[in-house]
Amino acid sequence: MGYFKRKLDRGRSREQARRLHDESVDGGPPSVWEAIPDRPPARETYLRFSVPDRHEKTGARTGIFAAAYAKLRDDDLDPGLRAHLEAIVEWFEENLPVPRSVGDRRAIFLFKSTAGESTTRIWDLVFSLRSAGVEAEMQCVDRPGKILYEDDYQVAVLRWTKTGPR
Repeated sequence: MGYFKRKLDRGRSREQARRLHDESVDGGPPSVWEAIPDRPPARETYLRFSVPDRHEKTGARTGIFAAAYAKLRDDDLDPGLRAHLEAIVEWFEENLPVPRSVGDRRAIFLFKSTAGESTTRIWDLVFSLRSAGVEAEMQCVDRPGKILYEDDYQVAVLRWTKTGPR
């Protein structure tokens, strides 16, 4: 710790983050806090759709498809919502290329923002999971990491660390 550095007051930081979040959600005064968007970005980028849970092998947030499959295994899921989720997942199984291997189990997948109908359909999956009680979010990534696989719709990457790919 440097001579002029103050200790971080984590409690005060949490309170400020909560207050800024509440203001941005409740339509309060403009703040530096920006809520996660509910629509695709305007520029070309990579999109990661995930849930807050951490994947046990990669340490990254669990991807949206793993969350969807887990929810479909849930016996308490509403039958109408189950049918809708199954239809969305089936569309992706039929229309999104699945690579045979990406060469590394730590790889995570990101959509390209230019993926067309896939990005439209993924939002349907996001909102359906939210209806089922699963908080799914989108993160925009400009520099995703070392690309191990790429097609017209998606990339598989090893995320960057401070020293290089993980």
